[in-house]
Amino acid sequence: MGFRVWLYTQPSGRQLQYAPDVRRFVCYLTGSDDAAAEITSETLLRAWTTSGRIREESAKGYLLAIARNLAAR
Repeated sequence: MGFRVWLYTQPSGRQLQYAPDVRRFVCYLTGSDDAAAEITSETLLRAWTTSGRIREESAKGYLLAIARNLAAR
């Protein structure tokens, strides 16, 4: 599922405010805009479906860690 589709079909959450930062970070890591879009989508989906609560003060770092791990695959 593409990044844009995910944004419009899922409820908005606190994590969405960091989506552009995650995408830029992944684009930097991978050098590919297409990969950045897919990994950003997967990152937000994983954060949205996590069973635990994400602390607001560390949400951006949590998302970037997920994205980094996905990009390393």
